Amino acid sequence: MFAHDWNDEGQRERFQCAIELFEKACRFPKRVGLNEGAIAERIYRATDGVMGNLCRLFERALKLGIEQGVDVIDEKLLAEASGVERMVFERADAEKAIAMISEIDRPQDVSIDGAAKILDMRTPLIHGLIDANILPLISRSSRACRLDFDAVSSFWNRYETAQRIARRNRTKSAIIEEKLHAIGVKPIAVAKVDGRRDVPIYRKNDVEQVELR
Repeated sequence: MFAHDWNDEGQRERFQCAIELFEKACRFPKRVGLNEGAIAERIYRATDGVMGNLCRLFERALKLGIEQGVDVIDEKLLAEASGVERMVFERADAEKAIAMISEIDRPQDVSIDGAAKILDMRTPLIHGLIDANILPLISRSSRACRLDFDAVSSFWNRYETAQRIARRNRTKSAIIEEKLHAIGVKPIAVAKVDGRRDVPIYRKNDVEQVELR
């Protein structure tokens, strides 16, 4: 993997340009100019100057930002994203990250695969959410389905699944479902996955005040 040299003016400018492009492509309402000054150099150090690592950093930051409902990718969010794991991976993963960010750069809509990447879900669950009228389609054709980007990007701000709660609390989703049922919290919809498994979808406001540990 090619590592840019921060001390080489041309390579440094190209790396800063890439940072700017990724920041713009993520389409958060605010931008802080991550490609400028000391913060750009810190991003360079965190990614070893490798473009693939930079892709991975923004991929992580994008997912965290959507999950947390923030309106900007700033140094704090990048630090959190870079702390998830060491950002060293193969070229194929870099290309996947680039494809994801290119997908997100669409102004109105996103593909099913793009939605799966944003929400960190398998595509069968995305289809289940569509069928349950949780994720609205903008268009459906013989070639592709397009989903409303805003509905996808704000999904975790509005909804929860027992599986996701269980992962955070290191328990089983069945236990979470039982606790929610016992206190009268009902799912607003059920997504069918491959026609075999039901995934209850809860309103986030209904579950966030409940002690589920």
